[in-house]
Amino acid sequence: MSKIFLCGITNGPVSKLQPLIESSKDYFDGLVWTVDDKAPQEVFNYLNENKKDGKIIVHPFMKAHDWQANQYLHSGAIDLGDWVFICDTSDKINPVFLKRLREDISCWEKNQVNSVYLDRPLLFRFWGFQEFVCTPHWFVKGLAPQMVNLSQINGYRKENYIFNERNVNVSGIEHPIKYFLTYLRSNHCDLLYHQFVADVAERHERKRLECLTWWIKGLNRPLEVESFVKHFKEGIEKKNLSEYIINYIQLEVNVQDLVRYYILKQDFLDEICLNRFNWSFKKYYYDGIEHQSKNDDYIGPFNIYRLNQGKEME
Repeated sequence: MSKIFLCGITNGPVSKLQPLIESSKDYFDGLVWTVDDKAPQEVFNYLNENKKDGKIIVHPFMKAHDWQANQYLHSGAIDLGDWVFICDTSDKINPVFLKRLREDISCWEKNQVNSVYLDRPLLFRFWGFQEFVCTPHWFVKGLAPQMVNLSQINGYRKENYIFNERNVNVSGIEHPIKYFLTYLRSNHCDLLYHQFVADVAERHERKRLECLTWWIKGLNRPLEVESFVKHFKEGIEKKNLSEYIINYIQLEVNVQDLVRYYILKQDFLDEICLNRFNWSFKKYYYDGIEHQSKNDDYIGPFNIYRLNQGKEME
């Protein structure tokens, strides 16, 4: 009989894990989880206490979500034909869905369904050749057919399956800033620009890596959000930012987001989201204009790309 494992990666704390684990552990055969080696010992202890037939793997944090996920996927705890249920620590599974999970899986197996989507892979049968790819926006390569997409069922509501309890500021702006500026190996730039012709994403990614190289080698500063905030804030106050970094902030929405959110303390939903792509750092830096409308005279690079494709501005 196939087993069902609840799987994920974490660096703690325990309080983030408990709502998910405590509400769902009775419905799974075990936990298969990757824990960062710098996580508190209590995180490792808690997961081990609840792993049942699963396995808890300690792995160095290396800003590579897919590598860490592949540690649990290929840890040896999951046998051929077992089911892998993927959860973020901020997720909580709908109890109605949990109670019928084994019944649903039995039905899927009878109909030769091996992969289940909920916007992205949620649940799949392990055949040994799957692997997670990309960081931080991952996918699972090698999923076996048939596939069911719960997102395309009539009357679909994500909360019928998963509740996500993410803080909107964390997931909406803090994580994107971190993924863009502190991850050398990141597909966040591609996520933003892949909708345009290929060389746009490639050009922006090249400039991103050039900037991070300059940051590490030229300024000898660590790739930490706090480091960028401190340097930008001091440069804005003293009006001595280099022309290079002024132009780069102007180019990239995620870097302008850092200035607006961490330095200007603009509200993410009530201000930044209202004009994310036509806000000009230069108008603020040189002219002191902090509050800018989407319909002012400035059009940012992202919206220029959209207009060139005949699309409306974001």
